[in-house]
Amino acid sequence: MLDPLTPTLQPGIEYKISRRLSTEVLFGIPVIGHNHSQVTDSTYYRYYKVKGELRFYPADRFFYVGPQLFFTNRRQSKYDGVVRGQDGRDYQYRYAELNRNIFGFIFKAGRIFPLSEKWNIDGSFGFGPRLVDLKLNATSLNQTQNFVGSMWERKDRIGTYVGIHVEITAKLSYQLF
Repeated sequence: MLDPLTPTLQPGIEYKISRRLSTEVLFGIPVIGHNHSQVTDSTYYRYYKVKGELRFYPADRFFYVGPQLFFTNRRQSKYDGVVRGQDGRDYQYRYAELNRNIFGFIFKAGRIFPLSEKWNIDGSFGFGPRLVDLKLNATSLNQTQNFVGSMWERKDRIGTYVGIHVEITAKLSYQLF
């Protein structure tokens, strides 16, 4: 997947329950060699993803709709960072261990494009809510008054909040049976 913060290869398996109903399970394996931070900024960065999907094929065996549940866990240590507190203020830390769990539910629609008898390309789009829970264990956590980050820098938010999740996928698949 082309998620810039947690890029993964996502092998999965789809099981046909009936002609119009199937289920799919995916496990996201981190891309080897990726490091979110510079070597001097982070001592570790670990993550994984799990997705489960129910697919309903209404009339066409190549078009499907259905719900997907997903979970992502990110554990990271960072030096010299800034977080947004639950009070809306920015706090600077010298060193922190961050543990972020992301749970979500999306509704997807997709289309399977056959390449041959066994090979397919699966494209889909989905959106829905996601619950993000960030726990922080930091040393020297002090409020900062005038933090000016770059336009592209995103601050971590401490606590639990709900956001919108959008997913666009393109997968290459092989049919065993």
